[in-house]
Amino acid sequence: MNKQELLAQFASLATWVEGLRAQPDHLWLAPIAAGKWSTAEIIGHLIAWDRYVLEERLPQMKPGAALPGGNVSTEEINGQAANYARTQVGKEQLIAECQQVRKQLTACLEALSNDDFYGVFTINGKERDLAQYIKGLIDHDLHHRQQIEAFIHETSTGL
Repeated sequence: MNKQELLAQFASLATWVEGLRAQPDHLWLAPIAAGKWSTAEIIGHLIAWDRYVLEERLPQMKPGAALPGGNVSTEEINGQAANYARTQVGKEQLIAECQQVRKQLTACLEALSNDDFYGVFTINGKERDLAQYIKGLIDHDLHHRQQIEAFIHETSTGL
C-alpha cells in the first residue's frame, strides 16, 4: 500500500464516524458489552490518541530518531478520554472533534516528504517508519469500528 492509499484509509475514520450521528442517544453512552466502553468512550479514546500522536509523537518521529517507549500512562489517557466523552461533551461535538483531529493529523502526515514518511526511527529500541506506525493505528481503528458496528447491529436486531 502506498502513502496515498494508506492515508486515505487512515482518514476514512472521519467519514465513518459521521454515521454514528444516527445512533440513538440512549445507546451512545451504553457499554457495548459487559465491562466495555460505550460508543462515546471509544470515540473519546480515538480522539485522545490522535491528539497524542499529533502533539507528542509525530514531531519526534524523524528518520534516525530514537523515541522512548513507555513515557505515557495509557490508563491515564484512556481514563481521561472516557470521562470526557461520558460527562463533558455531547455526541455531536465529540463526533466533530473526532473528525477534526483525524483530518488535522492526516494533513500533517500528507505534508511529510516520502523520505520522512518512510524514514526509519526507533521506539523503545524497535525500528519502524511512519507507514508501519500508521498501519498500526488503522488496525486499532478497525478493531474499535468492528466493536461499535457489532453493538449497533445487535441492538438494532434485538440479538
